[in-house]
Amino acid sequence: MSAIILKSGEYYEPDQSFLMDLQRVYPNCNVYDEVNAMRMWCECNPAKRKTARGIKRFINSWLSRANGRGGSPMVGQKRERIATRDIPLNDMLNDKSWA
Repeated sequence: MSAIILKSGEYYEPDQSFLMDLQRVYPNCNVYDEVNAMRMWCECNPAKRKTARGIKRFINSWLSRANGRGGSPMVGQKRERIATRDIPLNDMLNDKSWA
């Protein structure tokens, strides 16, 4: 888990018990992925970084909004996977979808 940069230039590292509490409160969110998104948001928005006093409120508000929008992508959903053995070899060799 990466730490979130604060307005002062210091870093805030949420402790494990806080993260577990958040996961219980916001079951539709992947708290670890969302905290990483918060970290990147703070890195990219230096003028909007949070203070040590306001960082927990920021985290809670972010997760509350994410939970209200249906949670983190792929939480509670199964990814549809296609087994390569089900695709004929000729189709795989002629696949140009990557181009």
